[in-house]
Amino acid sequence: MSIDDPVGIIELGNINLKCLIFKINKKNETELLSTSASPSKGIHNGSIINLTKASDAIRSCLSTAEKEAKILLKKINVVLEEPEFLCTKFSKHKKIHGSKIHKDDIEFLLNEAKKQLLLNDNNQSIVHIFNHNYIVDGKNFLEAPIGIHADFLSHEMTFITLPKNNVKNLNQVFTDCDIEIERLISNTFALGANLLSTKELEYGSIIIDFGFEKTSLGIFKNFALVHSMTIPIGINHITKDISKVCSLSLMESESIKDNINFLFQNDQNIIDLNGYLKQNYFVNSKFRKISKELILNIIKDRTDEIFKKIKKEI
Repeated sequence: MSIDDPVGIIELGNINLKCLIFKINKKNETELLSTSASPSKGIHNGSIINLTKASDAIRSCLSTAEKEAKILLKKINVVLEEPEFLCTKFSKHKKIHGSKIHKDDIEFLLNEAKKQLLLNDNNQSIVHIFNHNYIVDGKNFLEAPIGIHADFLSHEMTFITLPKNNVKNLNQVFTDCDIEIERLISNTFALGANLLSTKELEYGSIIIDFGFEKTSLGIFKNFALVHSMTIPIGINHITKDISKVCSLSLMESESIKDNINFLFQNDQNIIDLNGYLKQNYFVNSKFRKISKELILNIIKDRTDEIFKKIKKEI
């Protein structure tokens, strides 16, 4: 990216698409040129499920941002998170025999890992490569140990991949919008880079992102995303559970979920003195007694399912 060249980013969400355009000036400062948001259509959990609807929605979001910035983008960075994201870790080794470690040695191990990845599953496309550890004669190096004399070199890395057909569908949608994808960016990686401090990124941190219909986990260490996972279960599933078990409309269930304190502390706004759901939450449904314990159990069952899967990954 050259100084003063505008950069575009669009995030593919289930509810909204969000776009921003910025540039880096000669003082190395970020200048925000425009932002836009529009309803998401034809997209579910980052995947294209309807080409026409997705193209129309993306074109609308991009057009608004471009008009405000008074520019026409040729390329765009796409932030997304799909349950189909696959995280694969490799540790590759090479004997150095007392010589200096050269850049070619690092590239050799990286290329060997790529070959093995594609050999195991040729239907995957690489989205990210994270180099998170180098081991030289049993000692850890965070940065590439170029010029270090060694007998043995190990290179630990993580690949984030996406099925090739998913990538083809994304490319097709943006081609239909007359724009090229510059790169795909994991939303979990972007969150970590934005939210975590330098120490948290180096010594290890975990980010859990509860989305509309997905939950994502990211484990960071040594300034890299060393593991990630996305499950197709999110906050909206709690809404659906309340609706199904309590025989309430989705609108009523959404209102309950939005107003509830998940610790059930100071819950007078939603629960009456007798421990039942207040009557004003029954908008489309006939009023009946729904206990605080029932709602709590519905939420607990779903959140326990999510945290059980997360714990297994950790």
